[in-house]
Amino acid sequence: MNNNPKSRNINKSNNFTLIELLVVIAIIAILASMLLPALNKARMAARRISCASLEKQMGVGFAFYANDNNVFPLSSYDNPGLDGTATNGLTWAEAILYAQGINPFKDTSFPRKYGKLFSCPSAPMPSSQNNFGSLKLCYQINNQRNMSDQSNNGIGYVDGVRWRRVNEVRSPSKTFAVADVLMTSYSYREANATQVRFPSDFRTSSAPQFFHGLWNNFLFCDGHVELLKVEDTIGTGSMTNGRLYWRCDGKP
Repeated sequence: MNNNPKSRNINKSNNFTLIELLVVIAIIAILASMLLPALNKARMAARRISCASLEKQMGVGFAFYANDNNVFPLSSYDNPGLDGTATNGLTWAEAILYAQGINPFKDTSFPRKYGKLFSCPSAPMPSSQNNFGSLKLCYQINNQRNMSDQSNNGIGYVDGVRWRRVNEVRSPSKTFAVADVLMTSYSYREANATQVRFPSDFRTSSAPQFFHGLWNNFLFCDGHVELLKVEDTIGTGSMTNGRLYWRCDGKP
């Protein structure tokens, strides 16, 4: 038995009291609450940068396709495929990969292998079948339609008959090709799953389509990517008739 009072005092001073333990826990909680918002912002920034990188890669595919064909791909699966028919035709997403030497019909693992190239890391998983394999299909071609002025529609639609020629896009730096907007009604092989036609498609009441705060990434025809609010893309148009960045003439 240790009867030394100095020894007893030393042992007693090495023990945490309940109050001291609670103080430490409170300090840790305060530090965590201060760090979490910063970590969330960093994670969102990383996802935004990753999304922009995916769109820039798509821009390379668009450039290859345009160089080979002198047109932009159609929004639907009517782009010439291996046999030139619509049955084996390519969606715009498949077409820009095919232009880079990737054969979507030869490679049976195509949806799973390349679907992630069209999946924005910030997009929520839809409840419907809108996916590329079992991944999210988040990027849509500019298929803006103004039926009274079809010559200046988006790049994915001219008059329902022909492809948009490259030289018809008179302001490539002011005409977007693709945006990260999630459609929710169709599978990726269906025509309407691969196009965004109206600015209001970004602001549906049931599912607002903004993945990076209140902004979306837009890939332009010259290959650059901008983070924009959709309201800032329409110019003098409206949410049902986009102008400025939606039209191939780039007029406000």
